Amino acid sequence: MEKLFRYIVVISTVLFVFLHILPFIDHMWLTEKELDLAAYDAWGANLPTNIYFYWGNLSVWVTIFIGLFFYIPVSRTAFVIMLVLTSIASFFYGFSVLPAISATVGNIVTMTDGALLVMLYLTSVSR
Repeated sequence: MEKLFRYIVVISTVLFVFLHILPFIDHMWLTEKELDLAAYDAWGANLPTNIYFYWGNLSVWVTIFIGLFFYIPVSRTAFVIMLVLTSIASFFYGFSVLPAISATVGNIVTMTDGALLVMLYLTSVSR
């Protein structure tokens, strides 16, 4: 189970990083009209965001994933706290306009996060 857990942590980390890099490279395959539509992402957001928050958030998540990979106990708690905070904050993000690849990768990351939660608290990894 520990090997599977680490494998899922690596997959989740790689996909999460890819998801954060995607907005900077998706102009290579999106049409001009699709890019104009994507510009409305976060329209009406109540939480102001900037590039430092964006990359800082990624840094926190990657640090947590590294901690999970090495079974550092505080990472388990931090993972749950960040999942809850991210879920609450999503109410204030405004409209979400995502290309299909971003939505797909985001859904896979969500599923891997769920698998990690189950493994962290309901399997031998929890010990």
